[in-house]
Amino acid sequence: MTVNSIKTPEILLVTNKGGAYGMGHFYRMNLLSEHLKKMKIASDIALGSELKSISGNYKLIILDSRDDNFPEILMNQKSKYNYYVALDNRGEGRKQCDIVWDTLPHFEMNLTELKNVLKNCILDPEIFQIKGRPDKAKIIKTTAEEVESGKLEIDLIQKPLSSRDPLAPNEFHKRLIESHKVATYYGQTFFEALYLGKEIYLFDISEYHKRLSDWFIPNWEAQPEIVHFFDGQGLHRLAVLARSIVSGVLDFPMM
Repeated sequence: MTVNSIKTPEILLVTNKGGAYGMGHFYRMNLLSEHLKKMKIASDIALGSELKSISGNYKLIILDSRDDNFPEILMNQKSKYNYYVALDNRGEGRKQCDIVWDTLPHFEMNLTELKNVLKNCILDPEIFQIKGRPDKAKIIKTTAEEVESGKLEIDLIQKPLSSRDPLAPNEFHKRLIESHKVATYYGQTFFEALYLGKEIYLFDISEYHKRLSDWFIPNWEAQPEIVHFFDGQGLHRLAVLARSIVSGVLDFPMM
C-alpha cells in the first residue's frame, strides 16, 4: 500500500495493474492521488487482488478496476465507511457502490450520458494543460497487424507491457504530445490523443474493445457539438467530488 502522508489518509483508492495491455486503472488512481495531494488531501492506493486487511479509517473508497467487485474485506466493513464510489464499472461493483462515476464512454450510454462522461474523462495533467483540439482529431480504424507492418508511418504506437521497449509514462506522454499519427486501442491513451487532436489509428485488442470503438466512432462523428463537452477537467471534477465527501459536504461538481 502506498501512502501520501499529508495527514491521516481518509480516502482509499482500490485498483489493479491490468494484464499485458494497459495500466490505465492503476495509472488513473495515481493521477488522482497526486491531484488530491495538491489539494492537501491524503490517500492510500491498494491493489484489490492483494487487499487482505484494512488499517485506516477511511471516509471514502474509490474502486477503479474494470467491472470488478469491491473486495470482500471492504464489503464486510461497508458500514464503517461513508461512501463507496465505482469508476467505469459495469459489473457487480456498480450495484455495490453509493455513487457511480463514469469517466469513459460506453456503448450502453445514450447521447446525454455520452456528453456528461466526456466531461469526466481523466487526462494526465501534462495533457490537459495544453489547449485541447478534439475537433481536429481524425479517427481511422485499422488492425494491430497493419500498424505493426510499418506501412502507415505511425509516429507513436501504444504497445503491450510485455514489449521489449515500453516507454516510461513521462516519456510516452512527451512523445504523444509531439506526435502527429498515433496508434492505440480504446482506452486512456485514445482519449488523450483525441483531446490533443491527433490522427488516431485505432485497433482492437479484444471483442469488448471492438464493441466500444464501433459504437463510439459513429456517435462522435455524427454529433460534432459534443467536442465542446470534452474540456479535459475530468481529473479535477473527480477530486472535487472526493473532497466534498471527506469534508462532509456532498457537493457534486457541475456535470
